[in-house]
Amino acid sequence: MAEMTGLALFCNHLGGDTAAPVLPFGSPSFVRLREQFRMNVFEAAGAEDRSPVFTFQPDGSAFADFAMGVAGLVRRTGGGVLLVHLKISADGQMSRFANRDRNRFAKQRHAALWRG
Repeated sequence: MAEMTGLALFCNHLGGDTAAPVLPFGSPSFVRLREQFRMNVFEAAGAEDRSPVFTFQPDGSAFADFAMGVAGLVRRTGGGVLLVHLKISADGQMSRFANRDRNRFAKQRHAALWRG
């Protein structure tokens, strides 16, 4: 999507990568810090009139209203939101865990954590 639009890519893993060295994944403090980081990036992007493409796959540790909170923040800063839902089968998702790029970008590689 970023390549197609020419917009900057804001990968959802950046928030988790920021919190993970200090806090256990999924702990209340980890989730709060990760979500705060993400929201701060959206707020700063809006202040600079920048539009990122944000990738997000909800898991059991995300706030249930996170996507709508992001949309509200972006709209309050004068931006617009286009939500795109890409679907993949459970088997397709499971096969992605073996991709080498997941190691390079510290993406989740464990099916048990993904399943929650």
